[in-house]
Amino acid sequence: MALDAIPMDADDGESNMGNESEDELEEDDVGEERLSGMTFEEAINDDIEVITEFLAGLRFQVQFRDERMLKALEREGAGFLRFASACLSKEKRLRSKRGEGQLSTWEKSTITAMFYRARPA
Repeated sequence: MALDAIPMDADDGESNMGNESEDELEEDDVGEERLSGMTFEEAINDDIEVITEFLAGLRFQVQFRDERMLKALEREGAGFLRFASACLSKEKRLRSKRGEGQLSTWEKSTITAMFYRARPA
Protein backbone atom coordinates (compact mmCIF):
# COMPACT_ATOMS: atom_id res chain seq x y z
CA MET A 1 0.00 0.00 0.00
CA ALA A 2 1.40 3.41 -0.96
CA LEU A 3 1.95 5.94 1.79
CA ASP A 4 -0.35 8.45 0.16
CA ALA A 5 -3.15 5.86 0.23
CA ILE A 6 -3.09 5.67 4.03
CA PRO A 7 -5.89 7.88 5.37
CA MET A 8 -4.84 10.58 7.81
CA ASP A 9 -7.34 11.09 10.61
CA ALA A 10 -7.43 14.84 11.22
CA ASP A 11 -8.73 14.37 14.75
CA ASP A 12 -5.91 12.19 16.04
CA GLY A 13 -3.55 15.15 16.47
CA GLU A 14 -0.70 13.17 14.93
CA SER A 15 0.77 14.67 11.83
CA ASN A 16 3.94 13.56 10.12
CA MET A 17 4.56 17.12 8.96
CA GLY A 18 7.97 18.12 10.30
CA ASN A 19 9.71 16.51 13.24
CA GLU A 20 8.12 18.53 16.03
CA SER A 21 6.47 16.70 18.89
CA GLU A 22 3.03 17.67 20.17
CA ASP A 23 4.64 19.26 23.24
CA GLU A 24 6.89 21.43 21.08
CA LEU A 25 3.94 22.51 18.97
CA GLU A 26 1.90 23.35 22.07
CA GLU A 27 4.78 25.44 23.47
CA ASP A 28 5.07 27.29 20.16
CA ASP A 29 1.31 27.92 20.12
CA VAL A 30 1.41 29.29 23.67
CA GLY A 31 4.28 31.63 22.77
CA GLU A 32 2.57 32.85 19.62
CA GLU A 33 -0.75 33.27 21.44
CA ARG A 34 0.91 35.30 24.19
CA LEU A 35 2.75 37.54 21.72
CA SER A 36 -0.23 37.94 19.41
CA GLY A 37 -1.67 40.78 21.49
CA MET A 38 1.59 42.16 22.84
CA THR A 39 4.48 44.06 21.37
CA PHE A 40 7.99 42.77 21.96
CA GLU A 41 8.54 45.45 24.60
CA GLU A 42 5.33 44.56 26.43
CA ALA A 43 6.15 40.85 26.40
CA ILE A 44 9.75 41.21 27.59
CA ASN A 45 8.80 43.82 30.20
CA ASP A 46 6.11 41.43 31.47
CA ASP A 47 8.76 38.70 31.82
CA ILE A 48 11.14 41.12 33.53
CA GLU A 49 8.42 42.10 36.01
CA VAL A 50 7.71 38.45 36.88
CA ILE A 51 11.43 37.73 37.35
CA THR A 52 11.96 40.91 39.40
CA GLU A 53 9.03 40.15 41.72
CA PHE A 54 10.16 36.54 42.09
CA LEU A 55 13.71 37.69 42.86
CA ALA A 56 12.38 39.89 45.66
CA GLY A 57 10.47 36.89 47.00
CA LEU A 58 13.59 34.73 46.83
CA ARG A 59 15.59 37.32 48.76
CA PHE A 60 12.89 37.16 51.44
CA GLN A 61 13.19 33.34 51.57
CA VAL A 62 16.88 33.47 52.56
CA GLN A 63 16.08 34.25 56.20
CA PHE A 64 14.17 30.98 56.58
CA ARG A 65 17.08 28.81 55.39
CA ASP A 66 14.61 26.24 54.04
CA GLU A 67 16.55 23.62 52.10
CA ARG A 68 13.29 22.39 50.54
CA MET A 69 12.75 25.78 48.90
CA LEU A 70 16.32 25.75 47.57
CA LYS A 71 15.89 22.24 46.17
CA ALA A 72 12.55 23.19 44.58
CA LEU A 73 14.12 26.29 43.03
CA GLU A 74 17.02 24.29 41.63
CA ARG A 75 14.75 21.52 40.36
CA GLU A 76 11.95 23.65 38.87
CA GLY A 77 14.14 26.49 37.70
CA ALA A 78 17.01 24.39 36.36
CA GLY A 79 16.50 25.37 32.74
CA PHE A 80 16.20 29.07 33.52
CA LEU A 81 19.22 28.96 35.85
CA ARG A 82 21.30 27.25 33.14
CA PHE A 83 20.16 29.84 30.61
CA ALA A 84 20.95 32.75 32.96
CA SER A 85 24.38 31.29 33.78
CA ALA A 86 25.16 30.81 30.08
CA CYS A 87 24.19 34.40 29.29
CA LEU A 88 26.23 35.82 32.19
CA SER A 89 29.19 33.60 31.30
CA LYS A 90 29.03 34.86 27.70
CA GLU A 91 28.96 38.43 28.92
CA LYS A 92 31.92 37.81 31.23
CA ARG A 93 33.94 36.17 28.46
CA LEU A 94 33.19 39.02 26.05
CA ARG A 95 34.42 41.53 28.63
CA SER A 96 37.53 39.54 29.42
CA LYS A 97 40.75 41.53 29.02
CA ARG A 98 42.60 38.41 27.89
CA GLY A 99 41.02 38.60 24.44
CA GLU A 100 38.90 35.46 24.83
CA GLY A 101 35.91 37.35 23.53
CA GLN A 102 35.27 34.97 20.65
CA LEU A 103 32.64 32.41 21.54
CA SER A 104 31.92 29.26 19.64
CA THR A 105 28.31 28.70 18.69
CA TRP A 106 29.11 24.98 18.73
CA GLU A 107 29.62 24.91 22.49
CA LYS A 108 26.59 23.42 24.16
CA SER A 109 26.60 26.07 26.91
CA THR A 110 26.80 28.90 24.36
CA ILE A 111 23.99 27.82 22.05
CA THR A 112 21.18 28.94 24.36
CA ALA A 113 22.82 32.33 24.91
CA MET A 114 23.41 32.96 21.22
CA PHE A 115 20.97 35.88 21.02
CA TYR A 116 21.95 37.43 24.35
CA ARG A 117 23.77 40.71 23.81
CA ALA A 118 26.27 41.72 26.46
CA ARG A 119 25.79 44.97 28.31
CA PRO A 120 28.39 47.66 27.64
CA ALA A 121 31.33 47.71 30.06
